[in-house]
Amino acid sequence: MRKLKSKDLQNVYDRWPETILKFEDHQSFVEVQTSFIDIFHDHISLVVTTIPTGYQINDDGYVLDVSLSTRRKNSFNQILASFRVTVSRDKELTIKFSDLTDFPAVLVRLLHCIGQVFQMFQQDADSSF
Repeated sequence: MRKLKSKDLQNVYDRWPETILKFEDHQSFVEVQTSFIDIFHDHISLVVTTIPTGYQINDDGYVLDVSLSTRRKNSFNQILASFRVTVSRDKELTIKFSDLTDFPAVLVRLLHCIGQVFQMFQQDADSSF
């Protein structure tokens, strides 16, 4: 067995996004299909659009297709604040950014936020039994 080198790990890591993300052009947006699974065992897809100040990425309203109790709203708002995510008028979890080179970090922030929100929903469901 040959010795593990940092370059080996770097090469594997650099190719990794190609295996977990697919990009699809639409007329007014780009869809980012991920290999990450939500609590319903569906793949999480996000939408990236251009706006006058740069770009925005959102979940197209997928996560907030439910009503939030007062207790959930407090937890939800804390999660959003920790990831610097806002909710649009259309109930989309959204992050705006001005530099396209920020896209990878913004994508990860939104995916982590979505994961935390789903975890909150799951904990509420588990505690109701």
